[in-house]
Amino acid sequence: MKKSDLKNGYVVDLRVDGYRRVVLFDELLIDENGRYERASNLIEKYRDDLTHRSDPNLDIMKVYDEGMDLIWERKEIDWSKVPVGTKVLVSANEKDWFTSYFIKKLSPIEDSNFYVINLKGELYQWDYCKLAEESKEEVSYKELLDEVNNYCDKYYNKNNSCYGCECYDGGNICRKEKFIDDRFTITRK
Repeated sequence: MKKSDLKNGYVVDLRVDGYRRVVLFDELLIDENGRYERASNLIEKYRDDLTHRSDPNLDIMKVYDEGMDLIWERKEIDWSKVPVGTKVLVSANEKDWFTSYFIKKLSPIEDSNFYVINLKGELYQWDYCKLAEESKEEVSYKELLDEVNNYCDKYYNKNNSCYGCECYDGGNICRKEKFIDDRFTITRK
C-alpha cells in the first residue's frame, strides 16, 4: 500500500503509542470515543511507503477500511534471521535499486548500514536494503528446464551440448547458472 492509497475514513495503527488514527483529508486524527481530535500527524510527513520521515514510532503498521477490515499490514524483516547470501536489492536513495547478496546489518535498531556483496563479488555498504521480490508463481522443474534450454538454444547452444556452447569455458560455471539466478527464486519443498 502507498500513501496515495489512503482514503478518508480509513483507520491506521501506528508503530507505538497505542492510539488508532483516522484518515481525514491531509491528517491522521485521534478517535476519542467518536470525537476526532488533531494529533499533529500530517500525511505529508509520511513517505510513500507509509513510514514517517522523522520518527519511526509513527510509522503506519496497519490500515483498515471504513468497516474496520484489515486491508494492509507492514511486513518487517528480522535481519538477524536473514541467511548470508540471500538475494536482496540495495539503494543509496530508495529510488535506484541494485541486485546484491546480503552479508549483515550493522545496527539492529537503525534501518541503515547493510553490508552486501554485489554481482561482481565486491563488498559494499548501503543505506537501504530489501529482500528481492518473491516469486509470483510456482514453476515446475520441467518448465524451468525448458526455459533454460530455450535460452541456451537461442543464444549459445547450437548442438545441445554445453561442451560446444559459447558459454562453457572448460569447467567453470555455465551462463545457465546466471540465467537461473537472475530469473528464479528456488526454494526447497
